[in-house]
Amino acid sequence: MQVFQECQTRDAAGNTFELSMIRQKGIGAYICWIWQKVSSVNERGFQRFLDNVQYKSNGILCYERVFGQGFVSTGGIETTKEFVEKMYLKPGQRVLDVGCGIGGGDFYMSQEYDVHVVGIDLSVNMISFSLERAIGLNCSVEYCNK
Repeated sequence: MQVFQECQTRDAAGNTFELSMIRQKGIGAYICWIWQKVSSVNERGFQRFLDNVQYKSNGILCYERVFGQGFVSTGGIETTKEFVEKMYLKPGQRVLDVGCGIGGGDFYMSQEYDVHVVGIDLSVNMISFSLERAIGLNCSVEYCNK
């Protein structure tokens, strides 16, 4: 599993920094990350809006209650099944899911079609939920935040 490569945070003084991942290592049931703190040149205003307004953790959970486990948009699993069926996926293929949300479609494709899915989303919160939900699942997924 791969985690997002960078994220943005603020220190106590309000300065913005990016954390850039140097490497990750699996140790038994644990995953360890080594991050490097670098000054942020770009404030990433839209990403901050998504994570601090539209897709705060409690908002994501509300969307999921409405649209079904693993989904934050209309259609849920039924629409995903219809859409994925038209992709004619074959075992071993790689799928890029742009705007992956919290991973419901990714887990479905990986488990049902034996494909490797790379999910990307602008929202760090969405990626965090996806990574959390992937724990213990038998599927080939990785996530990036770009």
